[in-house]
Amino acid sequence: MSASTRPAWGPSYCTSACCAQHRAELVHPSRCACPECQPGPGIDHQANSSNKTRVRRARMMFLILKDTLTDAEAEELDKLLNLYTID
Repeated sequence: MSASTRPAWGPSYCTSACCAQHRAELVHPSRCACPECQPGPGIDHQANSSNKTRVRRARMMFLILKDTLTDAEAEELDKLLNLYTID
């Protein structure tokens, strides 16, 4: 067999679940010490989402109530209004 010919067998080519799990374990071990793999509080997506919504709505109301808008502010207001309008 030449060096450029790849066999269709072996752990690096097998598609079975146990070989895939073994390859994943080699790449990133389950007992990894990196901070991303350690248990912790995690991310509160609900709180982040509600905070973003609150900030966007406050900014939109500020821009709506403003008498004159710059071109950048008008564009920002247009984008914010598009978030809350249904086509």
